[in-house]
Amino acid sequence: MTFANAVTLETHPGQRDEDVVVLSHRNSQLEGTGCLLYQVGVTEARPLVTGRINSEKFDVAGSPLRD
Repeated sequence: MTFANAVTLETHPGQRDEDVVVLSHRNSQLEGTGCLLYQVGVTEARPLVTGRINSEKFDVAGSPLRD
């Protein structure tokens, strides 16, 4: 079964596009562990976000990311 952790971050005004670039880099080490889609770069994104973060964790019954 696929597990998901969906996180939303509030960015400072005008920083959204830069934040998306930072957070959407893939990490080959995580891919090797079986991650289908992931975001990394949270440390680099910290100056761009306000600190308001929400997280939802859940099991996914089916995934369009699987081949």
